[in-house]
Amino acid sequence: MTRPSRRAARAARAVRPVRPARLALPALAVPAAVVLAGCTADLAAAAEDPTGVPARWLDESADGWPESDAFGALLPVDEDGAPCLLTDGTTLLAEDAEVTSAGWGPWQDEDDRGSYRYTCHLWAPDVLSAEVRLVQTAADAELTDAVEEFVGQPSTVEQDNAVETVTSRGLEVHVLTRWYPTNPQGEYQALYADPASGAFVVLEVNSLDRADFDATTPQRVADDLTDLLARG
Repeated sequence: MTRPSRRAARAARAVRPVRPARLALPALAVPAAVVLAGCTADLAAAAEDPTGVPARWLDESADGWPESDAFGALLPVDEDGAPCLLTDGTTLLAEDAEVTSAGWGPWQDEDDRGSYRYTCHLWAPDVLSAEVRLVQTAADAELTDAVEEFVGQPSTVEQDNAVETVTSRGLEVHVLTRWYPTNPQGEYQALYADPASGAFVVLEVNSLDRADFDATTPQRVADDLTDLLARG
């Protein structure tokens, strides 16, 4: 199958529906706190739903890959304190998470220079660790295989795994729920695959204690992922 050019795919995603104009209403005297809350809600409602992996993420990660220390290497190379191309910090599971490191790495085969992974590590002190990972594959089959492998993860003695597919902001997201019974802690991974660009993004939230793990849902993690995509 011939994959459309990245430029053509992005141009197609750039076409967005026109939102109906709001009716002007008479001004009312309301407390400032209510006004601020209303503005926040309006901004959230006005945010465009994502239609794929953001073009900026694809462009900037592709531009940086050949110049990175991991280009041609066997393993990823992360740099402590490096800025993240995908986010400068975000809210995960209602916790403020800051970027601690970022970097590139090979995807599957270090000799395949057309594919790569770019990962940002985040941390919310005493609550969770997280990663946002963008993977650019070199062929449609690689993307298909990656999704099938993710969805088909079985449970083992060390891991209780379950995968379900949810819809968030109009996108199909696969979410892995994982508990480590022999080292009690939990983890969630949400994966969104974009066939138009041949890329996929994984949000991993780990190091969760039992209470935080049980209080989280696959839908919530999927929503955090699509929020990142929408802001991209």
